Amino acid sequence: MTKFNAQNEIVKKKYFKDMEEADGYSLKTILSANNAINRYEKFTDYKCFKESNYEIFKRFKKHLIESKNKKGEKCIGSKNIENL
Repeated sequence: MTKFNAQNEIVKKKYFKDMEEADGYSLKTILSANNAINRYEKFTDYKCFKESNYEIFKRFKKHLIESKNKKGEKCIGSKNIENL
């Protein structure tokens, strides 16, 4: 069963619509943003975005730094982590 947070889905829908219509982002960029947000939601066990705070962001950043892909390699390069 897929987990989700209804409040987050409303926020994401508005955000992606704004990305497309107001900012002119491509579908590929919007899907990439969606994947990143879904990864964050999974990490927080789908808690409401309103509950997010600096400590959660720090733990998520640490999680990204330590995560590995299926081959056992680092998922995210250090240059990308610096931008978080």
